[in-house]
Amino acid sequence: MTAISPSARTATTSFRFTVLALMLGTATLAAFSAQAATERYRDNSTPVNYNYAQLGVQGFSMDGADSTGVALTGGGENMLSEHWIVGSQYKGTSASNNSYFEDTDFDSDQIDASLKYRFAVAQNTDVLVGADLGYAWQKVKFENLNKTYSDNDFVYGGDVELRQGFGDHWEAGVGLGLSNSFDNTSMTLSSNADYYFNTHFGLGVIADYVAGGDAPDSTSVGMETRFLF
Repeated sequence: MTAISPSARTATTSFRFTVLALMLGTATLAAFSAQAATERYRDNSTPVNYNYAQLGVQGFSMDGADSTGVALTGGGENMLSEHWIVGSQYKGTSASNNSYFEDTDFDSDQIDASLKYRFAVAQNTDVLVGADLGYAWQKVKFENLNKTYSDNDFVYGGDVELRQGFGDHWEAGVGLGLSNSFDNTSMTLSSNADYYFNTHFGLGVIADYVAGGDAPDSTSVGMETRFLF
């Protein structure tokens, strides 16, 4: 890891707000350009929505490390055809009070792009298989030493998802993924449930559990908003 100045924490915060501001602007434009409320909710008669922008916030805890924090997420998906879907995702996490090292703060940022193939297994059920490629940044700040160490690496992996629609307004999903970065392989179990008020806007609950491999396991639970286009 390479030592950097203490100002890195301020730069990290500014980077996150810049990324989320850009995503919020994109989501707002998507919402205004969304289809009229009298039209159907989903393209290609799919049971769930595949054309949306997303913003979310989650409470974050690192198991066995007495560490808590906040995770911010943003991204979306776009349906290229009846079967192919592309997506992007950003997640920034800040955690503190790590019992491994006293007076230590941990920050991470990750941006991913994904390509998924959709299998329509039932009238209201889809299964997706996909691959992901991204980049991650990590920083650890030792308050008592007034030093910050950083590292970065490519992230690659794959996942399988089950998505279920319940009429026009409700949908839910669960996913299982594997990813590799920083010479470590982790497994993520994710879930979501969303309610769409109209063809423009929805709110939902999201939860993730990460089996960290050589790193501590972590849990994130929170809420998201979706803007359909």
